[in-house]
Amino acid sequence: RTLSVAAFTHLQCIKDPDRGGDGIKPNVMLIGPTGCGKTHLVKTLATILGLPYAIGDATTWTETGYVGSDYDEVLWALYENAGHDIEFAQRGIVYIDEVDKIAGEVVAGANRDVGGEGVQRAMLKALEGSVVTMTKRGVHAFSSSQKEIDTTTILFILGGAFDGIEKIIERRARSRSIGFGPAKSCPTSADLTKDDLIAYGMLREFVGRSPVLARINPLTGDELIEILTRPEQGLIAEINRACEPCGLRFEFTPAAVRQMAEKALEDGTGARSLRGVINTLIEPHIFEHSKAKPAGVRVVEVAA
Repeated sequence: RTLSVAAFTHLQCIKDPDRGGDGIKPNVMLIGPTGCGKTHLVKTLATILGLPYAIGDATTWTETGYVGSDYDEVLWALYENAGHDIEFAQRGIVYIDEVDKIAGEVVAGANRDVGGEGVQRAMLKALEGSVVTMTKRGVHAFSSSQKEIDTTTILFILGGAFDGIEKIIERRARSRSIGFGPAKSCPTSADLTKDDLIAYGMLREFVGRSPVLARINPLTGDELIEILTRPEQGLIAEINRACEPCGLRFEFTPAAVRQMAEKALEDGTGARSLRGVINTLIEPHIFEHSKAKPAGVRVVEVAA
């Protein structure tokens, strides 16, 4: 729902950049554990809208002056994905993943070693909406490779797991509940506020330029089963399409599907684990089938 509203607002801004008048871009911050579908949601949204998009990984970016990558690479990627049409690119969507890795304070035992806050500051101008200079990766020394892009009508979606932020939420809730009054229930990620992100190490200015917070819950076992078994778009259907040229097809019993979902939940990386789990089961059959090279299509039933 949050992304749908952001998309609607984005399309209105494309039609009329002066609409609203408050100058605040509808950038979105997606917060959820790894493997819950943040990147997939953004890809699907851009595809539905027919707009160019680009995905950047904040873990690779460093502050200007240090050896590493600069954030403007993702803008150049958007420009390339728009067919080098700068006007089309300026209507696109940029998704920046792992944004929690550029936090400026040590949280949950992990932190950027160099320039986390510097990277955030460098991104402020683009997030707010302005003309910025973008450069193709690896050619920063050549001014001829630089181009300017107006980010006013580019929708920025930021994503991160923010591991350990529950402790910050709990500490804040505990400090406010000191004294007389009814006991409050244990705080959850649904109680997340912008102040919690700032306590985590995000700059107040950075958080302010991503005014919409959206929390994504971890995938449940039933949702993982749906990802596996959708008739056309499920992972099992995808595996069978890939194996079809070599004459192999897999059929999984309901118990086997449930077991794969449970194993993915144990791994703690959401839908990312499913590919590895299913590959472990089918790998021996693919290996033996490729050696035998039988005629026709062989159907393999995979049971729990």
